[in-house]
Amino acid sequence: MLRLMLSRLYTAGAYLAAAMMVLLVLLVLTQIVARNVGVLVETTEISGFSLAAITFLSLAYTLKQGDHIRVSLLIQGLGPVKRRLIELWCTGVALGIIAMLVVHTGVMVYESWSFQEVSPGLMAIPVWIPQLGMLIGVTLLAIALLDEFVLIASGKRPSYAVSSEEEVAELLEEAGVEDEPVVRPATMPFTRGEAV
Repeated sequence: MLRLMLSRLYTAGAYLAAAMMVLLVLLVLTQIVARNVGVLVETTEISGFSLAAITFLSLAYTLKQGDHIRVSLLIQGLGPVKRRLIELWCTGVALGIIAMLVVHTGVMVYESWSFQEVSPGLMAIPVWIPQLGMLIGVTLLAIALLDEFVLIASGKRPSYAVSSEEEVAELLEEAGVEDEPVVRPATMPFTRGEAV
């Protein structure tokens, strides 16, 4: 039940990010059309705020899908116990950093709201509104990291860990290759001393 609820929460963040991406596309198209008609439409601020929201709202979903860039070269050769301990340590450190970011972002949003701070552009948007997208995104990421920490601590495989075999199979499937290609050793058509 909790797993389903968390999965829906991460997916909701991804849908919000997708909605912001659609908004961004519509704003850019509006600006292009308006410029060709001779009307000046100011969408730069909202476009920038949308881009920030897209980035932060999609972080948790991306982590859970295993799509964040991960350097696992150092832990590939380790045994399962050492690997789990390192994964646990790294996830714990990331959780601590993101938890601090949640707190500081929450304070920033509250201060922007309490001081009624507005953006400096033509539209004068209350700054706490776009900052709220960042707060929601980093909060979702903190929840996802806590979820991963609990998974690793309980001895389960983290959902973000994609094995190299799975990654190769996925890439082959995307490329339309049904079976793995046969790799034959290269033969040398010449003997030593001959020109190529």
